[in-house]
Amino acid sequence: EYRFPVWDYLDGQFFYDTGRVFHNPTDFSFKHFKHSGGVGVRLRTRDLFLLRAQFAYGGEGPKFLLKTSQAF
Repeated sequence: EYRFPVWDYLDGQFFYDTGRVFHNPTDFSFKHFKHSGGVGVRLRTRDLFLLRAQFAYGGEGPKFLLKTSQAF
């Protein structure tokens, strides 16, 4: 994830994720990883996080997210 300032109280972000779920450690492989990426904005004040909106696209199609909590 890369975050950057847009205006005083608005940040932009680009993100990319890849991975795979394994049921057992012996199933580990670098084959068939899934990928997704997207963009987003975060609205905040100097001391308080207010809102985030994100758009992502991956193997399951496009997704839009609007939340009042931070990702982490």
